[in-house]
Amino acid sequence: MPSSCPEPGPGSAPRPRALRAAAALAGLALGFYSAPAPGADAPGPAAAEASPRARPGPTAVVEGLHAALIDLMKAGPELDFEQRAARIDPVIRASYDIPYMARKAVGRYWRDLSEEERRRLVDLFTRLSVANYAARFTDYSEQRFDTVGEEPSSRGTVLVKTVLVNGDERVELNYRLRPGTDGWKIIDVFLQGTVSELAMRRAEYTSVIKREGFPALLEAIEERIARYARGEVPKAG
Repeated sequence: MPSSCPEPGPGSAPRPRALRAAAALAGLALGFYSAPAPGADAPGPAAAEASPRARPGPTAVVEGLHAALIDLMKAGPELDFEQRAARIDPVIRASYDIPYMARKAVGRYWRDLSEEERRRLVDLFTRLSVANYAARFTDYSEQRFDTVGEEPSSRGTVLVKTVLVNGDERVELNYRLRPGTDGWKIIDVFLQGTVSELAMRRAEYTSVIKREGFPALLEAIEERIARYARGEVPKAG
């Protein structure tokens, strides 16, 4: 893997279980970040918004994702990696606007990519997200997700605020969604209310491209997916 894609060191202090799970849920432990970055570009409203009567609202989308993750954790010990991936894959695709997130993650470099390179990036971005969940959500210990509320955000988006509860541990986990032709989709996740997954990915992905080129980024993502499949899961911080 290219050296510009750092992983947490073996000496890193372990986080409480709930915080580690929340970090995995937010996608913050993928091995592509080193420090919080400035906020990602705010998205504009999608060209064509879905009818609110025809599609689930923002809170329903988030709660559907959470329900699927709880089910995955409960079934996790009985499933291998490929089975967990197959189970969560359609949920990730239905819940997240992955093409949008992939485009934002590479910033200005997106316009320099060919159609084939864009397609490959979106595909790998999707597979990485699925692998992250499949590798980490493997057991259940009475965790639950509580929905705190929903509020409007910038440029037609909505913020759904939730809390991951595990015993006495409570971790704030907020989702930003935008409407589109396929309904409301998640475009960013904020751990502890402030740490943006999309901003972190953009900072690190663009750094890899700048230093080593776009092929190096694809190679790094492919290696991360392979390592998840082998059960090599780094700590979340």
